[in-house]
Amino acid sequence: MTTIRIPTGMSEQTFAALASLGFRSTDPDGIRHFSSNEERRASDGPTEQEVILPEGWIVERKKSATNWWNVRDENGYRRGHVDFGALEDGGGELMLYTRYVTRDDYRPTGKHPFMYEVVDRRYPKQSLFTSTRFRRCGIPEAETALAEVHAWLDERFPEWRDPTKYWSPTPIAGT
Repeated sequence: MTTIRIPTGMSEQTFAALASLGFRSTDPDGIRHFSSNEERRASDGPTEQEVILPEGWIVERKKSATNWWNVRDENGYRRGHVDFGALEDGGGELMLYTRYVTRDDYRPTGKHPFMYEVVDRRYPKQSLFTSTRFRRCGIPEAETALAEVHAWLDERFPEWRDPTKYWSPTPIAGT
Protein backbone atom coordinates (compact mmCIF):
# COMPACT_ATOMS: atom_id res chain seq x y z
CA MET A 1 0.00 0.00 0.00
CA THR A 2 1.52 3.29 -1.15
CA THR A 3 0.32 6.59 0.25
CA ILE A 4 0.97 10.20 -0.63
CA ARG A 5 -0.05 13.50 0.87
CA ILE A 6 -2.14 15.60 -1.51
CA PRO A 7 -3.66 19.07 -1.19
CA THR A 8 -7.33 19.46 -0.30
CA GLY A 9 -7.83 22.23 -2.87
CA MET A 10 -8.52 20.71 -6.31
CA SER A 11 -10.85 21.06 -9.26
CA GLU A 12 -14.10 19.11 -9.52
CA GLN A 13 -12.60 17.15 -12.43
CA THR A 14 -9.54 16.15 -10.40
CA PHE A 15 -11.68 15.15 -7.43
CA ALA A 16 -13.89 12.92 -9.64
CA ALA A 17 -10.83 11.44 -11.39
CA LEU A 18 -9.23 10.41 -8.07
CA ALA A 19 -12.23 8.26 -7.19
CA SER A 20 -12.51 6.87 -10.71
CA LEU A 21 -8.83 5.87 -10.76
CA GLY A 22 -9.07 4.13 -7.38
CA PHE A 23 -7.43 6.58 -4.99
CA ARG A 24 -8.72 6.07 -1.44
CA SER A 25 -8.48 8.21 1.65
CA THR A 26 -6.87 7.08 4.89
CA ASP A 27 -9.54 9.21 6.61
CA PRO A 28 -12.87 7.45 7.32
CA ASP A 29 -14.69 10.55 6.02
CA GLY A 30 -13.14 10.08 2.57
CA ILE A 31 -11.10 12.40 0.39
CA ARG A 32 -11.65 16.01 1.42
CA HIS A 33 -12.24 18.45 -1.35
CA PHE A 34 -12.38 22.21 -1.59
CA SER A 35 -12.92 23.50 -5.11
CA SER A 36 -10.61 26.43 -4.49
CA ASN A 37 -7.92 27.41 -2.04
CA GLU A 38 -10.05 30.41 -1.07
CA GLU A 39 -12.83 27.99 -0.05
CA ARG A 40 -10.34 25.92 1.94
CA ARG A 41 -8.97 28.98 3.74
CA ALA A 42 -12.51 30.20 4.56
CA SER A 43 -13.38 26.81 6.09
CA ASP A 44 -10.17 26.78 8.14
CA GLY A 45 -9.79 23.19 6.91
CA PRO A 46 -6.57 21.25 6.44
CA THR A 47 -4.34 22.08 3.48
CA GLU A 48 -3.40 18.46 2.77
CA GLN A 49 -4.51 14.88 3.35
CA GLU A 50 -3.13 11.39 2.98
CA VAL A 51 -4.48 9.10 0.26
CA ILE A 52 -3.76 5.53 -0.79
CA LEU A 53 -2.69 5.15 -4.39
CA PRO A 54 -4.29 2.59 -6.70
CA GLU A 55 -2.65 -0.87 -6.66
CA GLY A 56 0.75 -0.80 -8.36
CA TRP A 57 1.05 2.99 -8.51
CA ILE A 58 4.14 4.67 -7.03
CA VAL A 59 5.37 8.12 -6.08
CA GLU A 60 8.85 9.43 -6.67
CA ARG A 61 10.44 12.70 -5.70
CA LYS A 62 11.47 14.79 -8.66
CA LYS A 63 15.24 15.06 -8.46
CA SER A 64 15.39 18.76 -9.31
CA ALA A 65 12.60 19.94 -6.97
CA THR A 66 12.27 19.56 -3.20
CA ASN A 67 8.48 19.72 -2.95
CA TRP A 68 7.55 17.98 -6.21
CA TRP A 69 6.42 14.35 -6.38
CA ASN A 70 5.67 12.45 -9.60
CA VAL A 71 2.89 9.87 -9.56
CA ARG A 72 3.34 6.83 -11.84
CA ASP A 73 0.80 4.15 -12.68
CA GLU A 74 1.32 0.39 -12.63
CA ASN A 75 2.82 0.57 -16.15
CA GLY A 76 5.35 3.22 -15.18
CA TYR A 77 3.63 6.10 -16.99
CA ARG A 78 3.77 9.48 -15.28
CA ARG A 79 0.11 10.20 -14.55
CA GLY A 80 0.45 13.36 -12.51
CA HIS A 81 2.33 15.28 -9.87
CA VAL A 82 1.94 16.87 -6.47
CA ASP A 83 3.74 20.16 -5.87
CA PHE A 84 3.67 21.53 -2.32
CA GLY A 85 5.58 24.67 -3.23
CA ALA A 86 2.98 25.81 -5.76
CA LEU A 87 1.04 28.31 -3.67
CA GLU A 88 2.16 31.27 -1.60
CA ASP A 89 0.15 30.19 1.46
CA GLY A 90 1.88 26.82 1.63
CA GLY A 91 -0.93 24.99 -0.11
CA GLY A 92 -0.11 22.54 -2.82
CA GLU A 93 -1.19 21.57 -6.29
CA LEU A 94 -2.31 18.16 -7.48
CA MET A 95 -2.28 17.74 -11.25
CA LEU A 96 -3.50 14.59 -13.01
CA TYR A 97 -2.32 14.30 -16.60
CA THR A 98 -4.32 13.52 -19.68
CA ARG A 99 -2.68 11.08 -22.06
CA TYR A 100 -2.82 13.48 -25.00
CA VAL A 101 -1.73 17.07 -24.65
CA THR A 102 -1.19 20.08 -26.87
CA ARG A 103 1.89 22.22 -26.58
CA ASP A 104 3.34 25.10 -28.48
CA ASP A 105 6.61 24.69 -30.26
CA TYR A 106 9.08 27.29 -31.47
CA ARG A 107 11.43 26.45 -34.30
CA PRO A 108 13.41 29.45 -35.53
CA THR A 109 12.90 28.90 -39.25
CA GLY A 110 11.48 31.56 -41.54
CA LYS A 111 8.65 33.99 -40.88
CA HIS A 112 6.39 31.46 -39.12
CA PRO A 113 8.45 29.84 -36.34
CA PHE A 114 5.56 28.77 -34.05
CA MET A 115 3.17 25.85 -34.20
CA TYR A 116 1.09 23.71 -31.89
CA GLU A 117 1.51 19.98 -31.69
CA VAL A 118 -0.30 17.02 -30.18
CA VAL A 119 1.86 14.75 -28.02
CA ASP A 120 1.12 11.39 -26.45
CA ARG A 121 2.54 11.47 -22.90
CA ARG A 122 3.44 7.79 -23.24
CA TYR A 123 5.81 8.76 -26.09
CA PRO A 124 6.53 12.47 -25.41
CA LYS A 125 9.26 12.91 -27.99
CA GLN A 126 6.92 11.93 -30.85
CA SER A 127 4.53 14.50 -32.29
CA LEU A 128 1.22 12.99 -33.46
CA PHE A 129 -0.05 16.07 -35.27
CA THR A 130 1.21 19.59 -35.92
CA SER A 131 -0.78 22.69 -36.71
CA THR A 132 -0.27 25.24 -39.41
CA ARG A 133 2.71 27.46 -38.53
CA PHE A 134 2.14 31.02 -37.33
CA ARG A 135 4.21 34.14 -36.61
CA ARG A 136 3.69 34.51 -32.85
CA CYS A 137 1.35 33.61 -29.99
CA GLY A 138 -1.55 35.86 -29.08
CA ILE A 139 -2.74 36.63 -32.61
CA PRO A 140 -5.76 35.26 -34.51
CA GLU A 141 -3.71 32.82 -36.59
CA ALA A 142 -2.36 31.28 -33.37
CA GLU A 143 -5.93 30.78 -32.09
CA THR A 144 -6.82 29.15 -35.41
CA ALA A 145 -3.83 26.82 -35.11
CA LEU A 146 -4.81 25.85 -31.56
CA ALA A 147 -8.38 25.17 -32.70
CA GLU A 148 -6.89 22.98 -35.44
CA VAL A 149 -5.09 20.68 -32.97
CA HIS A 150 -8.12 20.57 -30.65
CA ALA A 151 -10.33 19.55 -33.59
CA TRP A 152 -7.85 16.81 -34.50
CA LEU A 153 -7.95 15.49 -30.94
CA ASP A 154 -11.74 15.80 -30.65
CA GLU A 155 -12.18 13.74 -33.80
CA ARG A 156 -9.84 10.91 -32.75
CA PHE A 157 -10.08 10.97 -28.94
CA PRO A 158 -13.36 12.65 -27.91
CA GLU A 159 -12.54 12.33 -24.20
CA TRP A 160 -8.92 13.51 -24.45
CA ARG A 161 -9.46 16.14 -21.73
CA ASP A 162 -10.30 13.43 -19.15
CA PRO A 163 -7.23 12.19 -17.21
CA THR A 164 -8.84 8.76 -16.67
CA LYS A 165 -9.20 7.94 -20.39
CA TYR A 166 -6.93 6.27 -22.97
CA TRP A 167 -4.22 5.03 -20.58
CA SER A 168 -4.71 1.31 -21.23
CA PRO A 169 -1.43 -0.58 -21.65
CA THR A 170 -2.37 -1.68 -25.17
CA PRO A 171 -1.84 0.67 -28.12
CA ILE A 172 -4.89 2.63 -29.16
CA ALA A 173 -5.91 2.84 -32.83
CA GLY A 174 -5.04 6.21 -34.30
CA THR A 175 -1.80 6.71 -32.38
